[in-house]
Order: sequence, then structure tokens, then C-alpha cells
Amino acid sequence: MEVLVKFAIAGFALYVIWTVARPRWHFRIVVTPDAVKFLNGVPDGKRRLYESFFLKELKATTKLRICGRREKNGRLITSIKGTDDDGLKQRIRNFLISAG
Repeated sequence: MEVLVKFAIAGFALYVIWTVARPRWHFRIVVTPDAVKFLNGVPDGKRRLYESFFLKELKATTKLRICGRREKNGRLITSIKGTDDDGLKQRIRNFLISAG
């Protein structure tokens, strides 16, 4: 029983460390072939521009999850899930940088 309690405490400690250390995304977007869902961080004024890019220009055929944040020096960090195509990922990054 004592070993079980120690494992529970260690698991909880690892969970707390993980939640503190994980990256915080400033914006999250989910793109499907027929819709764009803004989970957070995209201003209302830019949503039409993003929708136009993802639905009309990019024409995604699979579900994409796009997360990003700006570092203090202005560099954009992204995480793009749902494709292994490096060219597609670069197009998305280039758009996000130019759209600001």
C-alpha cells in the first residue's frame, strides 16, 4: 500500500511539472476540408482572411491542427499536426507570418 501511495505522489508531481513546462500556444486552429474552427487567439478581424486561405487556397483534404506562439523576439513557433508534407507546413507558416 505504501508503494502505491509513493507512485501516486510521483505521478502527480510529474503531471504538475508537465503542465508547467509545456508550451503555451497563443492561437489554435482546426482546419477540416469544409470548415475552419478557431479555438483561441485569432482576432475576429483576421478570421475571414484565415478562412479564405485555408478553405480556398490551401484546400486541405485532411484535418489539420495548427498551434502557434510568438516568442519575445517576434519569432513564430508553430506545431502543425495532420500532415507529413513539409511543403504544406511551410506554406502554412509563411501565411501565418505574412498575416501577422
